[in-house]
Parts: sequence; structure tokens; C-alpha cells
Amino acid sequence: MSTEVAKQKRQRFYLYVAGVLAMVAAVVAVSARDPSGVSFRIGMVLMTVGAAALLPKRANALLATVVIWLLPNIARSSIQDAELFGPNMLLELPPLLCLALFTDLARHSLEGLEAESAAIGTQGAGPADEVDPITGVYDERLLRPALETELARATRFNRQFALVLAGLDSMRQRFDYRDDEAWEESFIATAKLLRSTRKNIDRVYRYGVSSFAILLPESGPKDVNGLLRRLSRAARRASPAEGEPGGPLPCHYGATFFPQCATTTEDMLRRAEIVLRIAEKNTTRVQLDGAEAPEMDPPELHRAPNPEVQEQPPAMLHPELAAQENPQPIPLHVQAVPPPYAAEHTVASQPPAQQPSQPILDAEMENALAELVKRMDETSEMMRDLRKSA
Repeated sequence: MSTEVAKQKRQRFYLYVAGVLAMVAAVVAVSARDPSGVSFRIGMVLMTVGAAALLPKRANALLATVVIWLLPNIARSSIQDAELFGPNMLLELPPLLCLALFTDLARHSLEGLEAESAAIGTQGAGPADEVDPITGVYDERLLRPALETELARATRFNRQFALVLAGLDSMRQRFDYRDDEAWEESFIATAKLLRSTRKNIDRVYRYGVSSFAILLPESGPKDVNGLLRRLSRAARRASPAEGEPGGPLPCHYGATFFPQCATTTEDMLRRAEIVLRIAEKNTTRVQLDGAEAPEMDPPELHRAPNPEVQEQPPAMLHPELAAQENPQPIPLHVQAVPPPYAAEHTVASQPPAQQPSQPILDAEMENALAELVKRMDETSEMMRDLRKSA
């Protein structure tokens, strides 16, 4: 909606500018009839445009135009002994009034365009409680409801979308050359960069202490790569430059996709966090989730039960159980397959029955990461005390 309104305002602005040029051409045509008054008319055109651009009310601008038209002509009649209220003088008044009117309309249209651009830059957020007060992006608590809504829409219409997490190495950045105030200024500049490079349907959310989440409807790996290229170009052109105090901070990006990689809100957030950790150690600082999610059931199976699927004929049962009155289903032994990122923790010679399951591996990774974060916090606290004492 905001894009359509901005387009209409832009078209009206161009129309008003064309009107201004037409009125200037009309005053020039009057000057061709009276070459001795060219300098006076140039001054009247400039003063009329300035009055219409500076005076807040349109009536005041029109009244100022009449004064601007009258005073130079009175001075000219006294200096050059020209005829006061002659035909040429009366012909130049209507173009000057129209010039003031079109200039005033163009000024108001330009102000509307600037306000619309500012609204799009802040994502057109509604109530103030939906926006993070520091960065101006959407609040973190709105991310999960937005993901659930996008999942329902994409499932119904068989579409895809992407979730991108942008992480900042806040510990390294603060210890290198920033204090807390300068780092917060650069953090805000990073949020502004993410807002400016997104499309109108994309949304940027605050995620944790030093991360952002970008929800990209109708987007696949190719679209995410295009977004990251735009981010890189915008960061290089930023002033101050990327990595400098006041400029955007260096980021690493992890992206996951629906339905190729995840089919639920929890899965998307978990997989996005995993690929974000991998991206932090990559030389390119980018990691796209390439694993495939289990195939989903068609939507009609979730709306109403299918008797043909729930009840099997006796011929489809096990031969030994077909003759029984109440046959029991044959138990299936299903073994959990660890994901690719946990393969390095699995011993190749270990028999399949003794391999750890996915929940155990996830718990071990979470515990190791929690311990690592705890040690980093202790180290940062120690270094902060050393800096204060020094």
C-alpha cells in the first residue's frame, strides 16, 4: 500500500514540475513581445518561486506574487517611462500566479514523498510498542507470530520463504577499539543498513542482544544471495565505512528456507541458529542451510480424516496376523540419523545401535556452547576490569 501511494505522489510531483516549466515558458513568451522588460521578468520569476517555496500558506504565496508583479512594474514605469498596466504587464500576471500555485503544490508533494520514504525506511511500523526503541526495527517478540503467519500462508499457497539471521561479533568489536557508546552507535547504523536494503515485503526484527532476523517472503537461496550482495555494496559505500566507529558493524549471516529445510517455527529458528554459528567460522561469513526437511503431508489430510488411510484391509496385514481377530501392529525399529553437522562427533567404528540420538547430540552441543559463552563472559569481565584499572 505504501509503495502505491508513493508512486502516485511521485507522479503528481512530476506533473507539478511540468506546470512550473510551462508557466516559465509563458512568461518568456511575454518577454519576447517586450524585450526591454526581460531583466524585470527574470527577477519576478525568481522571487515568485522563492516566495512559493518559503511561505507556509498558499494564500500568502499568491498575495506575495501580486506584490512581486506590481512593484517591479511600478519601478520600471518610473525608470524607463514605460506604460503602467499595459497589455504586456497584464499578460504576465496570470502566468506568475500559476507559477506560484504549481511551485507550492510541488513543494507539498515533495514533502509528502520524503515522509513516505521515511515511513518505508522505518518499515511502516504501526504502534510504537511494536518497534525496538533503540534500532527502529520490529521487536523480537513479534518474530514468532510473524513466522507462524508466514508458515500458514506459504503452506496454503505452496510458496517458499527464507529466514536470515545476521549476527555481530560484539565481543571482538568492543575489545578492538570501541567503548559501549561508540559500539551502540555502530549497532544502530547496522540496523539502519538492514532496513534500507530490504524490499517492501521484507521485515527486519531485533533478535537477541546483538543479532537481527530478516523474514523474506517468496525468497529462495538465489534471492538471499542477492540480498547479501546488496548489503555488502551498501556497507562499502556507507559513511563512516563498515567496521569504523559510527559505521555499520561486520556481520555474519545464516539462512534457512521453507519448505526445503524446515517446516515449523521451532525448526526454522533452530536451524537458522545452527547455520549462523557455522557462518561465524566461515571465510565468507555466509552459510545457507542446504539440508532437506521431511516431506510434508498434503493439506487435505489435516482437514478431515481419511477412512481409507486409517483402515487397512486384512490382505495388507502380516500373513501371521491376518487370521487373528484383533491383530497387533508389528513394531518398527526406527533409528535416528544424526544431521551432517554432527557427523564429526560420531565414531565410524561404533555399531549403529550404540550411536547417540539427535536429542543427546543437541543437548551436548548446547551444554558446550553454554560453557563457552560463560567463559567468554568471564574473560570479557576480566578484560573490562583490566582496562578500567589501566
